[in-house]
Amino acid sequence: MVKRRLIGALLACASLTIQVPALAEGIDLQNTRSFHGGPINNETVSLDGPYLYFNDMTGYLTKLNRFTGKLIWRKNYVNDLSVPGFVAKGSRNTPYVKGDLIIVGSNMGLVDRLCRFTPGATPSALGCASGDGAIVLAINKQTGQVVWRTKADTHPSAKITGSISGHDNMIFVPVGNWEEDWARAYPNIYVEPIDPASHYPCCSARGSLVAMDVNTGKILWKRHTNIGDDPDHELPPALRALLRPKGSFGTSTYGHNPTVDAARRQVYIATAQTTTAPQVAQDCEQARRRTGDPNANIPGLPAGVNCNNLNEKLKIYANAMLAIDMDTGRVNWVHYAHKYDAWNHACGAPDLYGWATVVPALFPVPISNTNNCGQTPIGPDM
Repeated sequence: MVKRRLIGALLACASLTIQVPALAEGIDLQNTRSFHGGPINNETVSLDGPYLYFNDMTGYLTKLNRFTGKLIWRKNYVNDLSVPGFVAKGSRNTPYVKGDLIIVGSNMGLVDRLCRFTPGATPSALGCASGDGAIVLAINKQTGQVVWRTKADTHPSAKITGSISGHDNMIFVPVGNWEEDWARAYPNIYVEPIDPASHYPCCSARGSLVAMDVNTGKILWKRHTNIGDDPDHELPPALRALLRPKGSFGTSTYGHNPTVDAARRQVYIATAQTTTAPQVAQDCEQARRRTGDPNANIPGLPAGVNCNNLNEKLKIYANAMLAIDMDTGRVNWVHYAHKYDAWNHACGAPDLYGWATVVPALFPVPISNTNNCGQTPIGPDM
């Protein structure tokens, strides 16, 4: 009976509006609960003793009794779990349960947070403001109240779409960002007053893995998955010069929870493409394409640097698998799936989300913004 009730509770979490049809022989669906307003998220439900915890696309975190379907509590991210400067629109995470805490990371609706309107104001694409960054929340599982909140990343486009993992008293937070989409936006959402003729200045966001103390939210270390253009980074001047003209950004860590290897004290993550790449990376890829030689090189590179090891030398961990030391954040090893893949929506893309219809002033048709596509998108997946 317990197994059948658990199946019923889990199936009830498949949609916020549920109708129970006649089921195949051998399955007894019991104690379902219906919600209305939109789909449950695509992340896995968390199970903790007699309770289930899950996020949904309407911006709620919910706790249910898994045996009866009884609602224990339901919290709205904006109204119940946010404070000024730490506004979480919702979460796409599988909640991570540790002791009396539930740990979740914030996500935001692309248009909702790109165009955060003044209450009561008429919606306008020219009334936009940026987001509050990637926020991690620790919530008391008994009361549903926030215990601590920390920003894993302060960039306005930052988000946490991959779920959070943990080991002992550490949690590991994968950080991605919306800049791949924002790159095509008009106008520039950062300027005040907003200039309708301006362009969003892409790109400046980087993916990362952030380790925190699960009890306090204190950041223990942060490993960026891309070098950016930081003047004080550990690169020597000869290598830093290769990052011109725009630096290297992107490499979101999203869509999965970090895998913890406790025996080796490593955490494994995967990364996405760069949104902006330095000219030298494009030159290397063009040499490979032009000659048909995967080991082609270009002149003028510093000693010890070639097109094959360029990404690793510049600490550009794009399209890669990384093993990261869980105590220090040091990269132990990296495996690259692709050597070059620089792309964002400003380089041209179909209107996948329908935003061009909803807010054409922000996402015009055709979906392109040459101001933000400073590289040739010649990655293998284009």
